[in-house]
Amino acid sequence: TMLNDAVDLDMFKPKNSHRNVLIRDFLPSGQILIGIVGRIEPLKRQLDLLHAAEQVIRQSTNTVCFFIIGRIHSRQYFKRLKKIVGKRGLGKHVFFTGGRDDMPQVLASLDILVSLSGGSVMFEAMACAKTVISAGFSTVQSAVHIQDGRTGLLITSRRSAELAHAIKKIANAPDLRARIGNEARKWVQDRLSSTVMVDRTQQLYNRLLQKPIKANRQVFIPSHLRASM
Repeated sequence: TMLNDAVDLDMFKPKNSHRNVLIRDFLPSGQILIGIVGRIEPLKRQLDLLHAAEQVIRQSTNTVCFFIIGRIHSRQYFKRLKKIVGKRGLGKHVFFTGGRDDMPQVLASLDILVSLSGGSVMFEAMACAKTVISAGFSTVQSAVHIQDGRTGLLITSRRSAELAHAIKKIANAPDLRARIGNEARKWVQDRLSSTVMVDRTQQLYNRLLQKPIKANRQVFIPSHLRASM
């Protein structure tokens, strides 16, 4: 049995005002804001996002801006990303924010989150009623968090052209973004709220405690549960 991370729905929620920390810190208003979150290193595939971003920027009728959000883990990789942004003239549309300690506000400020390596940030963005585009690391059969076209967009390919197409599709469709975002938050509320996850964890422990323990099998029981036994 696998238990996902719980999401604090009081912390990660749609912004209820016009306060947008990314526009405040980087931009004038009016743009479509697209982000990727994670340590800056090859594993997180920020380079793949840049390849797609260039296509979107060149072809989109909307003003789109991309935010690469996260601390630098690989200085060499970061320099490569910065060089590409400068060489291809993307500096007015691509921003490196560094690490942020206000992630609930940052995610609530985005229009779209691109996830190229998974992680709980997907659930947090969904809780903020944002459209998540999940690309190139899961299959339709294995993806449980993204129901393609309903709670997000799922792309199994790693091709930048397909990611760019998905970004343009969502960027140009505010009604679709809103519908998917609302469905995404409801999905998280029903499955990943703190209350739901506490109940599921308790049920799992109860099942484990009811099973006979083999001689060579060790079962870890947290101290707060041992105290109640």
